[in-house]
Amino acid sequence: RSPPRASNRKSREGCRRHRSTMPFFSFGGPPKRGSGTYVNGISSNGSGKGAGAPLLLHFDVNKTIIQSDIIQMKSIEEGIREGISELFWGNTRRDADGKIIGWEWSRSKPSCCPPTDDVCHAGETLTTYQQYCKEVCKTKQEAKEAIKSFKLVEGMPVRQEMEKLLQLTMRRMQLPADVKGTKEANAAGVKGSTFNMFPTLFHLVASLQRGNRVFAVIFRSFGADHENIKVEWNAFCELRHPVFSRLIEDIGPMDGSVAGIPDRRIYGLHTLYRDAQGPLLILNTFTNGPPECTWDSWAKQKPKPKADTRGGRVYAEKKLKAKTVDGMSKVAKWMKDVLYSQGTMAIKDDWAWWQYQGETAVGGKLMTIIPGKATQQVFYDDNIDYDDARIVDVRDPSGHPVPSAKTLHKMCIKVNPVEALLDDDYFYRKLLHSQGDHLDVGASLMGLQKQLTDVEEERGQLQRQVNAMGLQLKNLTEENRRMKLARRIQVRDEAELHTVLAKQVDMSQFGKSGYGTLADLFNEIDEGQCFLEVNEQNQVVRVLDMLFLKIIFADMILIEIREEDAVGRITTRNYLPGVRMNLKDTSVQIAVDHFLEGGIMEGLDLKRCVEVEMMPVPTPDAPHQQTSASQAFPCKCVVEQSQGSFIISDQKAEVHKEMLAKIGFPGGKNFSPTETD
Repeated sequence: RSPPRASNRKSREGCRRHRSTMPFFSFGGPPKRGSGTYVNGISSNGSGKGAGAPLLLHFDVNKTIIQSDIIQMKSIEEGIREGISELFWGNTRRDADGKIIGWEWSRSKPSCCPPTDDVCHAGETLTTYQQYCKEVCKTKQEAKEAIKSFKLVEGMPVRQEMEKLLQLTMRRMQLPADVKGTKEANAAGVKGSTFNMFPTLFHLVASLQRGNRVFAVIFRSFGADHENIKVEWNAFCELRHPVFSRLIEDIGPMDGSVAGIPDRRIYGLHTLYRDAQGPLLILNTFTNGPPECTWDSWAKQKPKPKADTRGGRVYAEKKLKAKTVDGMSKVAKWMKDVLYSQGTMAIKDDWAWWQYQGETAVGGKLMTIIPGKATQQVFYDDNIDYDDARIVDVRDPSGHPVPSAKTLHKMCIKVNPVEALLDDDYFYRKLLHSQGDHLDVGASLMGLQKQLTDVEEERGQLQRQVNAMGLQLKNLTEENRRMKLARRIQVRDEAELHTVLAKQVDMSQFGKSGYGTLADLFNEIDEGQCFLEVNEQNQVVRVLDMLFLKIIFADMILIEIREEDAVGRITTRNYLPGVRMNLKDTSVQIAVDHFLEGGIMEGLDLKRCVEVEMMPVPTPDAPHQQTSASQAFPCKCVVEQSQGSFIISDQKAEVHKEMLAKIGFPGGKNFSPTETD
């Protein structure tokens, strides 16, 4: 079937269904965050341990459920780099004096847990890249720089793998385009271009609620991160979150308005102060002690304080006059009440006490075993080490510390922010593992995600090649145009034009039988609308340089269905819309712009709506097209054609729907444009 042709007389254009034998493909994007299937709650695990028991979830905030300084992309990248540095394990070699002399990647898959395979050799120690940096660098600042820059593995294969993982995670942090910057996102506390709270948290909570599990949540932090999450968390509970509320929209809001669904919103912030007498929970108060001498500043003194002189209990009672929960057993009862109320709380923990205790678990964030009926507790924190609870202090009902061997991987769960970002079910998998389901949770989707990254890189390389080819085509098109202009016959006036044509053309036909006059032809040549050249048969021919544009929307293509000339004669057509290129245009792009900005209909600027699929290129094999323009004079005429393709996306069609309705969108109705030459 011959391709559609183009005309440039007064015409009626419309949209017809595209029936070309060439298939058209559309590229679908990844599913939106928050969509997908759900597991049926976490009510059992096949082992019988903790099946269906009331569950109290403790979540650290910074780098466990959010990245720090979420608005600043630089800080987000630095946080992700730190997370990556503890996922890559390698073997360190030491000399006879015990000094580390090298680190070599074990080539195990990235994970916050050490590889299970025997990858060590004699005289070697398995350690993460992060630990390696801390051991070989002389200062903390130097170690931080090495961790974030990956510079100690410069030139090694592992550096490339780290960078791939960085790019993948940065992409996963991006908000969907239709959410970014919206009023709904800002109202939900999701500002900037990236996610704030990690998707895996919302997926876990939706799963637990769907399974009718009795559970409660306590957000824990040494810092002031709680306000960063309160607004977004409450928006999620009230079905106002632009991304994740869809996870529970069929259940209903978790704000107490639906019978049987608890109110899980955050209301107050509490402070957990610790000293030698035990824990003191200061209710509905967020404090770091007296502003003139904060508890954290006391802990930072040099030399390190030998006695706790903060006097926090007196400050809470006398100065703040706050209600308190005093002692291990009463704090345990308070947490039990939180659990059975199925609410959500936020606690500021005592960083100063943890520092005072040498950053060891006995001074960390307190988690009390709840006496009585069987319950389950899990504490997610990025600062838990794979072999040391370190930042979580688990106490039995009598107040005695519970050894890490009994709490690690069961109650104290190591979190890596990169793993958490790459797997929407990360927290869910970790919870199953804590209940005895020994699946591989260290990097459950890491291999797949890395494969996807490789595919994205290949796609990016192909796109760069396509762009380069497009530039080459553009250059060839411009060069072809310059060569054509070099062949043209120069005529200075109407008399010289008569002399050039008289040997081959019946000059008496000009101005008769519907033909234009010789003066009309000279005006066209002088204005650059056509030119004369000598063809291979040594004939003088008039040349029209036509540009045809294939404009596509979905499965439709814009065509001209009929043409009406100046005296009202109508001719049926099946043409692509076209424009005559002017010799005064310095490039093909200028001709394209002129056409898109008003060549179809006055006031219709298609340039705002289309995306380039293929820039115009010469089509010398296209069928010869005789139109009223090519038959306007009694001399032989050649139409040299170029064709380009442009696409109107669904998104652009929606944004400019009122303007595009003038040309029959979206259904493909016929329309009449303004008159053209």
